[in-house]
Amino acid sequence: MGDRNLLVHHGGIFTSKYSRQQIHKQMLKERVFFDSLVIRKEDFSSNADFLESIVVKTMRNCHKTLSHIIDRSFVRLTEEKKKAIHYLIWY
Repeated sequence: MGDRNLLVHHGGIFTSKYSRQQIHKQMLKERVFFDSLVIRKEDFSSNADFLESIVVKTMRNCHKTLSHIIDRSFVRLTEEKKKAIHYLIWY
């Protein structure tokens, strides 16, 4: 669970909290905020569905929020910008 939190909330960059949770990894304590979690090919493959769900959720929330802001602000968009916003929900 710690790896998931680190990836989702900190982009995989080691934090002091993560290093305390992984206390048995001495090298990690020395590299906090300098290194990041390494995701191997096997890790990625086994967790691809989870990672994809994060991407889809992020895209949908960005689209929803951006659309709401545009609607409330009465902003006029060019066709190119409308397409760009639409592509946030390509999935």
